[in-house]
Amino acid sequence: MPRYERWIDDDLALAFRAGDLAAGEALLTRYARFVYAVCSQFGVDDQDAGDIFSEVWLKLQRQIVSYEYRTGFRAYLRVVVKSVIIDQARRRRRHDGHLSFDCAAEEGEPELGELLPAEVDVEQALLDKELLDLVQRAVRLLPDRFREPLELYYRDGLGHQTIAERLQMPKNTVTTRIHRGREQVRRQVLEWLHEDPRSIGNAELGVGVGRARP
Repeated sequence: MPRYERWIDDDLALAFRAGDLAAGEALLTRYARFVYAVCSQFGVDDQDAGDIFSEVWLKLQRQIVSYEYRTGFRAYLRVVVKSVIIDQARRRRRHDGHLSFDCAAEEGEPELGELLPAEVDVEQALLDKELLDLVQRAVRLLPDRFREPLELYYRDGLGHQTIAERLQMPKNTVTTRIHRGREQVRRQVLEWLHEDPRSIGNAELGVGVGRARP
């Protein structure tokens, strides 16, 4: 788009914000390599990066009105790309039947991301397969009485009352077991993060890591 070649980023972004889609296309084309570089930093493969690039363009069209030139377009675009990558990771995890870090079926309940130790960034955890695997393993190590309601709540998005009916137990029992299961997972993940990584691989075989006590 020769018309926009000499335009600086801010002028293109402001024109895009004012409704000039061609200016937006020119700006995103200018930063195409940057978008793919951000995807690569988060371990996104080339095929998925192409999908993310398309989603970034759609998302920019929806929210470019919030752009403020003081932030600089590069920094603004990085935030958008990261949010699209995280959204894709969330969708994939739910589709694959994994527990969701950002799912809470009932208002006031903590999200599963709160299982993670305070020093762990939840957004990064969404993209960190090893950390996700630690949580999955810790959940699988739980006694059934804690694992079942926890999975129904965070994987299937069921409320406490529905879980109580399905498992044929009082609602208060479900609430207690979800809470205690969360705490056991939190403690187990924290323990693994401070252990020799080789012991983590043997966790499900019961080697090197003991089950958290109820």
